[in-house]
Amino acid sequence: MEHEAGQAVGQPAVYLSHNISPPQPLDLRNSGEAAENFKLWKEKYNNYFIISRLENESSAFQLAMFKHSVGDEGLKVIKTFGYNEHVNSSNWKVVMAKLEAHYQDTKNRQYKESESDGSEDDERKTKSVEKKISCKFCGFEHWPDKRKCPAWGKTCNKCKRKNHFAKRCRKSAIYCIESEEEEISVVRIQAMKEKAYVEKEKISPCDRTLVMWNGIKVKPLGTCVVRVVNLRNQKKYDVKFLIVKDDLTPLLGLKTTEEMRLLTIHKENFISTVFCKKTEVVDKHAEVFNDDSGRLPGIVHLEVDPNHKPVVLPARKIPVSVRDQFKVELQRLERLGVITPVEEPTVWVSQIVVAMKKSGALPVCIDPKPLNEALKRERYQIPVIDDLLPDLSEARVFSKVDLASAFWHLELDEESSKLTTFSTPYGRLRWLRLPFGLNVSSEIF
Repeated sequence: MEHEAGQAVGQPAVYLSHNISPPQPLDLRNSGEAAENFKLWKEKYNNYFIISRLENESSAFQLAMFKHSVGDEGLKVIKTFGYNEHVNSSNWKVVMAKLEAHYQDTKNRQYKESESDGSEDDERKTKSVEKKISCKFCGFEHWPDKRKCPAWGKTCNKCKRKNHFAKRCRKSAIYCIESEEEEISVVRIQAMKEKAYVEKEKISPCDRTLVMWNGIKVKPLGTCVVRVVNLRNQKKYDVKFLIVKDDLTPLLGLKTTEEMRLLTIHKENFISTVFCKKTEVVDKHAEVFNDDSGRLPGIVHLEVDPNHKPVVLPARKIPVSVRDQFKVELQRLERLGVITPVEEPTVWVSQIVVAMKKSGALPVCIDPKPLNEALKRERYQIPVIDDLLPDLSEARVFSKVDLASAFWHLELDEESSKLTTFSTPYGRLRWLRLPFGLNVSSEIF
């Protein structure tokens, strides 16, 4: 620390480093400009702190230099500060921040006092200059004073909030979706929890059971009305949802999607479905509608990877309850020329799968898991609905045709037929037609 030879009395001592002296003490002669003066002085002191490398000094030294540089008026204000136990009062940056907040608060108080000092004469002068405005809260014209607004203090009949009329209510309308038919919209319970819609008073009991497309049944936990928003037009709708526990994709019912304008069905473009009596079609095309299995041109040949070792599997047991029906079904397939008994040895023998349909029928399917691993696939790309829709853009009439036992219309050569040999409690049989269960069947068909 050095003293300059010609230093004036009352000026703070100068701490020289790189020939840079601290900024002049904070100027507080005009209290209205104290906050702005402090901002400028703060920037100067931060520059001085860096140039003088005060970060290498101790915390006590840094705080002493700050208090010394701020001047007498600033030091008087600092002495009035109080600190709690969690604040480090020995850090000069903490003291500077507190001092800055003090001057900013002083500026805010002076601004508020200046706003409230207006006299009645000033109010009359202001009104003579100001014009009436068209109020967005009441819809009328009045002086720009909320106390002059007829809607001030009134309750809106639409949203039940205060200080505006219903005709000026900016809250969007909420539409309640109702349908005479059963409307099904589904949402999972986890999504409801995230939105805080799982309070007991908001969930109603439900005795319905949902059946998925694959036959799986789901029991809903209950129903709940949830407000949803169409992000395109910001309209809100109250939609009744069925709440499920499973992690399912949330669904909106058809009626809801139409009401929310998410989907538009142009019903005027549809003509009533034309029903044709079954007997008329059967009589006209008798050669197609018969009990015999149809046959498409060509013979199917299955290729096997020679590196795979053939597998022979034993016959699976058939439940006693369906054993007689299973035997009858085998006899029917043999009579139709779909399967035939096998007497000679075969290197491949697969098992079968027996599953009762809802209609009571008992289809017989081969279970050729080892054989599927050995078969060489054609890798034919099966088209999906998105590929076919462009071709139907000009279509006007649609027909639904179900080809019964489609794969059985393709005949196997003898070598391929022996590969499809399967074992049953009544002996070995092989397929004469392309069977269901092979991983190549859909590609070949």
